[in-house]
Amino acid sequence: MITLRNTVGRVTRNGLNQLKVSAPKAPSTFIASRYNSASASTTTTTTTPITTTGPASKQDSSPPPPKNSAHRSKDGRKGAPSGKRGPARRVNSKVRDITSQIKTVILENKDLNEAYDILEEGIVFLRSIQKEEQIEDRTIFYAFYPLAIELFDLVMKRGGSEFKKSLDELLDFFVENKIAHPWHFLQVGLHKWRTASDDAKARGDTFEEFIAIWLRCFEYGSMNGFVYTRKIDPIQGRDQNLDFGHSYLTNLVYSAYLHLCMLEKTTYSEEDARRFHPRGQIPSRFQVLRILDHFELANQVEKNKIANFLVNLRRQNYDPNGPVALQDIEHSDTKRKLEMVYSDIVYASKERNVQIHEKTVCALMERFLVFDDFDAVFAFFESITDSGVLPGPDSWAVALQAMTNPTRIRIEERKNAKEEVLATFERTIASFLASGLSFNSRVLTAVVAGYANLGEFEKAEDYTAKYPSLFGHSTMDALVRGYVLQKQVETAEKKFQEFLSAKGTKNDGPYKPSTDTMNDFLNYYTKNKNYDAVNGLMTFMEQRGIEENVATKTIMVDAYVTNMISIGKTPDLSAIMKRIQKKGHNQVLFSAILKGLIQGGNIKSARSLFDFLKKVYPYASDLYMQMIIGEISIGEISIAEELFNRLIKEIENLVLMWNAFIRALLPKSDAMAKLYFHRMKEYQQQPNYFTYYFMLDHFTRMNDKQEVQWLVDELDASNIQDFGSKLPDILQRLSTKVDVSPGLLARVQQS
Repeated sequence: MITLRNTVGRVTRNGLNQLKVSAPKAPSTFIASRYNSASASTTTTTTTPITTTGPASKQDSSPPPPKNSAHRSKDGRKGAPSGKRGPARRVNSKVRDITSQIKTVILENKDLNEAYDILEEGIVFLRSIQKEEQIEDRTIFYAFYPLAIELFDLVMKRGGSEFKKSLDELLDFFVENKIAHPWHFLQVGLHKWRTASDDAKARGDTFEEFIAIWLRCFEYGSMNGFVYTRKIDPIQGRDQNLDFGHSYLTNLVYSAYLHLCMLEKTTYSEEDARRFHPRGQIPSRFQVLRILDHFELANQVEKNKIANFLVNLRRQNYDPNGPVALQDIEHSDTKRKLEMVYSDIVYASKERNVQIHEKTVCALMERFLVFDDFDAVFAFFESITDSGVLPGPDSWAVALQAMTNPTRIRIEERKNAKEEVLATFERTIASFLASGLSFNSRVLTAVVAGYANLGEFEKAEDYTAKYPSLFGHSTMDALVRGYVLQKQVETAEKKFQEFLSAKGTKNDGPYKPSTDTMNDFLNYYTKNKNYDAVNGLMTFMEQRGIEENVATKTIMVDAYVTNMISIGKTPDLSAIMKRIQKKGHNQVLFSAILKGLIQGGNIKSARSLFDFLKKVYPYASDLYMQMIIGEISIGEISIAEELFNRLIKEIENLVLMWNAFIRALLPKSDAMAKLYFHRMKEYQQQPNYFTYYFMLDHFTRMNDKQEVQWLVDELDASNIQDFGSKLPDILQRLSTKVDVSPGLLARVQQS
């Protein structure tokens, strides 16, 4: 067994020796003859093609661009710069003239060996006059690395059989002359990875080599601070589809390290894993799987092994009550992710034989409440009491909030059970008081909010009078929002003005309404088409420094579009989008706004926003998928089809997009879902276990035995080896109802 430190140490010594620049050779006649007159050096000002990006501390976790696509920025705009251009750089005229000659030779000469000789002659000549002409290494790098990339790319495309140098030798030459770009290291590493044999020892050696290549690149960049690593600029005038992202090499070397650990060539260490990132960050599971998928370096079975390895690693080192667990809970932006975090916490708790602390349980309660999963909140609260631990005030507060959440109240009202909600709420307050615990500001806010949401304002006011020292902004918000919820907006406005006019409280100072309170008002005024009030509130929020969130912006867009349509005008969202963009927001926010409009049933506003966004982010596939699902759900399927066809033909063609489209179609038109199931193969995609699961689940619930049998036969005829976690169960159940071949069942058991 070897350790990473041994590998790193060995390669460091070799790398440092290899990185020493060789003594320049005597210049050949082709280049030198042009300068025999020893003309005085001249300079000219040109703008370099190199761009700079944002702060170095910001990690780029965006997924890689589509295969065979031109370089795109994170927001999906083709050719968009990743930052502002640097200042104009003074370039020696001889550097400019020589690189111009070499560029012509590379682009026009079919003999790559001759092209290499000319490039070598040019760089050697410049090195020989570098001191005399006062040419910086930086200048030579920026002038030559596009040429080095072009030559390297041509060698790879032609297979290298007629070229006198290997890819490793070509990289050595570029490194020695300080014109190598991280793209070169990436290509050499990928070549070794792709050509490795399936033998375990050979694969282990390949992954060690990849780590050595990464280390050499890291050393090279560290020793030559001018090396630009965030993007590439190929030879001007060429539309090259060169695929490069500055996080590619980092994510791949971490993947290589994981492979070594899985092969038991080394033992996983978080300390070692952090060495592969300049800021000590560890790529996420998603980033690892995405980069392997992007370069087609692993099949589904291998990716599942890596995913399981990472899951087990995480669980083995997971503290169920630690700061990472709390952070994971807070950052769970979907209920599914939160359930996965909860699963990890439970697993770690059992493995370590450690009880989950109330603080962790309370955090889970709060987060499940965000997703309106009231049953989960109550179950967690009961788990605290069942464990024999007396719940603290914060846990009681979350339970009270869940009982009287507006969404839950609406659900219970439909069952004519509102009185029962009130009775349960008051019994819970009595239990809290009987426990001997004292009110804190959070419990007071939960009680006041509960009574206000139920329309019991007199009781709510009684509690504010009873605990004046705890009365703060959150309690004020609770009262105001309760009046708005009960459609007593005039009273809500009076309370709002009363709190604004007051000097403030001991705890919080002058009243500053929460964003949610402002959103309640905005939503009410928008629905009642009081756009003057909407504009006034937006101005108020800006003046008072009240932050806008996704819900605020969603309301803004909907109000604007609805108003324009109502007066017979075509919405022009450019102004309102510029206003949002000025605050530093990007595609992620706009995607959330679009999702909010769709979930709110505002299809016209969603269409207007999408029409604007697709011009700004023409290659943003997630925006397209949001709108496609929205059209299927609350719009027109024909529009969804048109958008989907444009997406897979012009932007990105991924199996997960087909799966999402088919899944959304099934409840609306299973015949159309079947049509697109067949069309997948026409577009070089194959159904995977998700595709079969979605369709089998649908037709099983529809009791359509004929379609179920057809799907089982299709699955049997496929070459799928990975059946996921849910498909085996459904196939096992179906084996008593339809004909499932023994061969298919055997494949399922082996997966």
